[in-house]
Amino acid sequence: MSKIFFDWEKKEFYHVHSLYCRYRDICLDTHFFMRRYTDSSVINGKVYVLGGINGSDNILNTLEVYDPTIEKWVLKKEMPTKRWGLSVTNLNNELYAIGGFVGVASLSVESTPRTEKYNPITDTWLTVPSMNTSRGSVR
Repeated sequence: MSKIFFDWEKKEFYHVHSLYCRYRDICLDTHFFMRRYTDSSVINGKVYVLGGINGSDNILNTLEVYDPTIEKWVLKKEMPTKRWGLSVTNLNNELYAIGGFVGVASLSVESTPRTEKYNPITDTWLTVPSMNTSRGSVR
């Protein structure tokens, strides 16, 4: 049986055999989009995965939430800005999507200063003041 493994260092998902999952940090049932260069955060025991680039090099603005109590992925409202290499943090039980790249890696690497806030209770996004400088892959 195949499962999904999330590599926290690379911020990527991988399909793996379920026996492999016994020795890894987190293995999840299949989610909606395979992607790379995402960022994630945890609020109230749920894993939130944002943005990234899919296998066709399309930039994503998707937000997926994994709820371990029901072992399911759920799609939530998309971010206003498609981006990869963004930073995500949790403040007061809201997610902040900060910076990132808005150009596909193979074409251009244009970063953005844009910052958006997500409220998981209302499933809404709000654009908040941008950073003073455009940045991507900030840690």
